[in-house]
Amino acid sequence: MNISTYKNIESIPEKVQAQWQHGQERTFDSCFEWYKWLIASAMKPESIPLLVLVEKDNHSIILPLQICHSNNQKQLSALTTVYSHDFAPITIFNRTSAELPCMKSFADLVQTGITFVIKNHLPSTIDINPINQNSSWLEPIISGIKNSGMITDTYFRFGNWLNPAISTIDNYSSTLPSQLKNTLKRKQNKLNREHVWEVKIYTKLQDIESPYAEYKYLYQLRWEKEEGNNSFIDSIVADLAEKGDLRLGILYIDTKPVAAQIWFNSNKTASIFKLAYDKNYKQFSPGSLLTYDMIEYSITHDHITKLDFLSGDDNYKKQWMSQRDEKWGIIAFNKRSAYGIFSAIKHFSGKFARCLRNFPSKKTGQPCT
Repeated sequence: MNISTYKNIESIPEKVQAQWQHGQERTFDSCFEWYKWLIASAMKPESIPLLVLVEKDNHSIILPLQICHSNNQKQLSALTTVYSHDFAPITIFNRTSAELPCMKSFADLVQTGITFVIKNHLPSTIDINPINQNSSWLEPIISGIKNSGMITDTYFRFGNWLNPAISTIDNYSSTLPSQLKNTLKRKQNKLNREHVWEVKIYTKLQDIESPYAEYKYLYQLRWEKEEGNNSFIDSIVADLAEKGDLRLGILYIDTKPVAAQIWFNSNKTASIFKLAYDKNYKQFSPGSLLTYDMIEYSITHDHITKLDFLSGDDNYKKQWMSQRDEKWGIIAFNKRSAYGIFSAIKHFSGKFARCLRNFPSKKTGQPCT
């Protein structure tokens, strides 16, 4: 087994970079382009990327991590941003090999890699999130941390609404609540009577300059400012458009853009990434009409089998989806560090106090978080 660490993505061996880039089963926030631009434009000044490559035989993993230095303390965390939906190690293997690696083989590499990083960097605390509550990576990450003698815990991060069983548009439509279907029909009829309207879905890099500017205009109207990093979003949109994963939908009323959505469609999954609309047209529910048209496009043209509304428990999301998952975080404390012990006491006392206030807890999955 061989373990190497890198502070920038370009330093990773070219063969491994190529395997990462051309892997067929990458989510939008685990693809090569995502991490390339995250490191280039979305890192906090006090953070240093730490890409951990663990190799054995015909398979390897990359752990995208970062070290944050704050108040003379060192924290190890996942290399994520406010836009990240699901942290997971990057798996790489030789597809031409006669024997493909099993999940346990990758889990062993993750556990070894985590233990190696802790031993060599001695963080006071660790915070790795967000991870799906049912992820196969939870156990090896936690085991790797415990092997280093640190105190661990998990906590609720956010809810995630999705539909993992898409087949046809007719089948999907039949599962929608009657209230939503009636709303869509009424708003379509209202628009047909009062205006000329259309939906356009842009997928090619050479076609998105003008509609992307329209999206940004609508987003600014709705939210006033981007919650994260504008240049990061701009770069990801351009790169994933070039890759063929972007779906940029705009709903126009009398040629004016009034709703816009950015989706990333890959690996049979449609990820609903960004939404914006002009509230002056709220009476027509342009966001809902656009969502339905983009779902129809994704099912009929991209043959997706999974719809994902990503992070958040917003009420409107459950109307479109069939299942709620949870994203958790893994937190750990170095009991050989005064700051680690202090942080552990603060965390567990706060958790105990919340348990007392909220008993019995209404959260699923964990009794108290």
